[in-house]
Amino acid sequence: MKNITQMQELKAELQKVKDTECDLRYENQQLQINLQHHVSETDNLMKKIEQKETEYEELLLKLENGKKEVMTFKLYFFIFKLFSYHCEIKI
Repeated sequence: MKNITQMQELKAELQKVKDTECDLRYENQQLQINLQHHVSETDNLMKKIEQKETEYEELLLKLENGKKEVMTFKLYFFIFKLFSYHCEIKI
């Protein structure tokens, strides 16, 4: 009788261990899925960052070119004023 009770207890314990293993496998699977999702999301964000960096560099280049154009315009304007002043003196 004692052996039967012990066997039943062992079966119950074994079933608990199997249930726990099943729960842990499921949880592990869910964690892997979540990890894959986050890795994919991170990759997408990295691509967006790279695109924004490229856009930023292009804007900086445009800004530098714009500054050069403004400086060139200012130089021409200064030369024009200087020439105009020079012409006024001769008259």
